[in-house]
Amino acid sequence: MGMTPDESRWMESWSMAGALLEEQRRHELRALSPERALFFAEALFSMPWPADVMARRRRGSGLLEQQDLFRQLLAR
Repeated sequence: MGMTPDESRWMESWSMAGALLEEQRRHELRALSPERALFFAEALFSMPWPADVMARRRRGSGLLEQQDLFRQLLAR
């Protein structure tokens, strides 16, 4: 089944928007100074964590669970 004209226009619009957003992202990264990058990194690292996340992190990093998940995916 094909797309309707409205669906085709929607897909085309998002395709163009995606390309423009990627171009903007690349431009902003090229223009990012090391000082601003460090500022943003520090801001991210200093964000408060929700209490439930902190409680889980106190019990473990999640690395073992991630490794188990990868093993399961490899077994498929």
